[in-house]
Amino acid sequence: MNRRSVLTLGAALGFAGAAVPGAAWAWSPAGSVAGSGAGLDPQQVWDPEIDQIMASIVDNGQVAQVNDAMRNWVHNWQPVPSALPTDLRNYFTESTKLPDWADWWKLRRAADFHRRMDSYLFFIYGVGGGIMSTVIPREAKSVYWSKGGADMQDRAAKTFAFGYDLTDKDAFEWSGEFKVTANKTRIVHAAVRHLLPQSPHWQAVADEQIPISNGDILVTFHSTGTFAHKMLKQWGVPMSSYDEASFLHAWQVALHYLGVQDEYIPATWDEAHAQADATLTPILGWTPEGQDLAEVLLGLTAQIDLGVTRGSSTSSCATCSATRSATGSACSATRRRRRSSRRAGRCTSSSARASSRSCRRRSACSTSS
Repeated sequence: MNRRSVLTLGAALGFAGAAVPGAAWAWSPAGSVAGSGAGLDPQQVWDPEIDQIMASIVDNGQVAQVNDAMRNWVHNWQPVPSALPTDLRNYFTESTKLPDWADWWKLRRAADFHRRMDSYLFFIYGVGGGIMSTVIPREAKSVYWSKGGADMQDRAAKTFAFGYDLTDKDAFEWSGEFKVTANKTRIVHAAVRHLLPQSPHWQAVADEQIPISNGDILVTFHSTGTFAHKMLKQWGVPMSSYDEASFLHAWQVALHYLGVQDEYIPATWDEAHAQADATLTPILGWTPEGQDLAEVLLGLTAQIDLGVTRGSSTSSCATCSATRSATGSACSATRRRRRSSRRAGRCTSSSARASSRSCRRRSACSTSS
């Protein structure tokens, strides 16, 4: 693998072959951290308790109150803000606790692993997982038609903050921030689930009635964590079995914090890759929303890598090679651009995830209809 092939987007993503329709959910909960479960399709499973709470907050005009209360809530050691609505405050009191099955030794080993692998993970998460999100149709449409798609630089910064806080050396410690970051992300997901279905523009292109299901979150995990593990193995990066298990464990706890039920969280990397093969790889494909988002993201990465993520192609469509590699089908430069008309009709619901270090003082959840 030469330098050019490593830094060319298609090679970096490791895509091969054409996308095929996904099969019915068949992954067994016996392979999960729970070890058992009902085996329902996670695409039909959401986060009912916080979904109901956030729908009430939005509909009752309490968003400003939540923003003000959470503005300075950043660190794991800080108590849940007392000024939050009672239902949300009580919810956070429980949701910020580690699951019973969390292993402190593995979480601390994961922190050391992240420190040692930070350069690899920065590249894989940012260039690989970040660009891959644009060829995950449901994710691309949900991002595009929500407020996040209107300001991708801000949205990318907040998404990066989630990954940064997860990989920080104190992520789960008293002095860290990830418990708060993950819970802020979780309530924004709930707000988006309430608001996005009200957008006729999203309804016109979506193949689901409610976005960000447990299944959707798992797909995102596989495009980041599972993809990172796959690439580290392919590149021959030295990892002990305990390193690998600890790396996975940090993601397992992260998925729990995001509201994924334990019966869907893979217990081993073998189970994670099997789940990814069934749920991520088959669905990758081109969408006009994804193409527009990819153009923006490639522009952002070009600001810091001098354009190497674009490879040597001179095509007017910077995502042609990425979508060809992902789906086996060309993203023709002659496709009609609908960026301006789509953006003009975007759902104006604002979604804010955990703030990046540079914007900690911003509102934590500025959802508005």
